[in-house]
Order: sequence, then structure tokens, then C-alpha cells
Amino acid sequence: MQIFDLRHLRLPDHATLLLALLGLLTTWQFWPSLLTMHLVSGIVTGGILWLLSTVWWRISHTEALGLGDVKFGAAAAIWVGPAISLVIILAAGSALLIALVKTSMNRADLRKPLAFGPFLCVALWSVWCWFAA
Repeated sequence: MQIFDLRHLRLPDHATLLLALLGLLTTWQFWPSLLTMHLVSGIVTGGILWLLSTVWWRISHTEALGLGDVKFGAAAAIWVGPAISLVIILAAGSALLIALVKTSMNRADLRKPLAFGPFLCVALWSVWCWFAA
């Protein structure tokens, strides 16, 4: 998914849906008492990210967060539950750092879109491994 997002600036729905379903199955298998909390985290995260994306679009008429990122964020929340806040902070901080470094090296234009999916993937993996250990 990371490579696809880097090349096409979009996250495929089927891959995001599979990620969500695997998150539900994993949570049910290993931590069944947390299943409801993780499912609610996914719904709430998706709603909040969609709201942020919509509000930003209405204010600036530019897309800051695509619907693929919104769906991926919701799927990620199913994996890590309330720790999704840490995933989003890590992903956003990493993306900002990379954008600033690339801009300072004259290798990027901040007006061009930056694929956020790879940052979400790495942050999700890091947080999930930390909490699952």
C-alpha cells in the first residue's frame, strides 16, 4: 500500500478494507475483550478524520487529507484502538519533518501533495508492535 500511495497518491479501497477486516480478526483472536473498543475507535477515528478533511476543503478549497487516508486511519484504529492518537501524531510529525527537510534541500514544493499513507503505515506498524509486545 505504501508504494501504491507514493506512486498514485491514492490508497486502494480493497486493501484498506482487508486491513480493517484483518484488524478485527486479530483483535477478536488475541484480545476479544477489546473488540468493541477497537471497533468504536475505528468508527470515531474515521468520522473525525473525515470531518477534518471536509472542513479543510471548505475553508481552503484544497485537499489536505484524501478519503483513502481517512479510511486507512479508521482501519488503523481497529488495529490499535485508542492508541490511534499516537499513530496519527507519529505519522503527521514524520510527514512534516520529511516535507521540511525536502523543502530545505529544494527537492519538494509544499504546494504539491505528499502521500500520507506511507507515514500512516510506518506509524501503525511501530505502535502496534510496541503495544502487542
